[in-house]
Amino acid sequence: MYPYAQFSWTLPKPSIPSTGSACSRYFLLMEFPPELSTPFAASTTTLTVSSQHKKETASFPVQTGVLQRDTLAPFLFIIVLDYVLRGSMTPEFGLTLKRRQSSRHSAVFLTDLDFADDIALLSDTIRNAQVLLSALECTAKEVGLLINKSKTKTLVTNTCTTNDILSLSSGPVDFVENFCYLGYWICTTDKDITSRKAKAWAAANKLWRLWKASNLC
Repeated sequence: MYPYAQFSWTLPKPSIPSTGSACSRYFLLMEFPPELSTPFAASTTTLTVSSQHKKETASFPVQTGVLQRDTLAPFLFIIVLDYVLRGSMTPEFGLTLKRRQSSRHSAVFLTDLDFADDIALLSDTIRNAQVLLSALECTAKEVGLLINKSKTKTLVTNTCTTNDILSLSSGPVDFVENFCYLGYWICTTDKDITSRKAKAWAAANKLWRLWKASNLC
């Protein structure tokens, strides 16, 4: 069972208070640096609702968001997202990598694979996957992150039934027979190789001027 979840960029970013709370835990409960919240302190903004007549809304306070081109922004986002995962993932509901052998050798589980805001949840059963997905959605919402339902898919392997449907608060999650995750097709090697060969040929064909250059040594 592999639910693939992605957070929506069009929805709220981590809130300033939640970012401060997450950082304080990672910084051994140190006080949240005021330099990180100063750019947002008592700041307001407006939105242009008509480009033709240049009508703007009334000003409102900035409570979420990041500074564009700020090198610190992606680092803070990763801290908040890791904070969410640590607070929502329960190992016993994940994918069993190694069964319990004795009191000294406990079972080993894997709950998620992450790359930036792309998350793959792993579980042995659909019901356990629903527990992980619901916990992730609930904890993420507390810090201002919402899961993009249209980009969230479910892939089931080693079973012939999909009667149980995974769902978010916004509705059921679509089941797929294959899924491209970080450029890799999960269920088939042939399709992955074919796709990569096509991309390689496309890149090579763009260099035709270089191959035909008369001064090429």
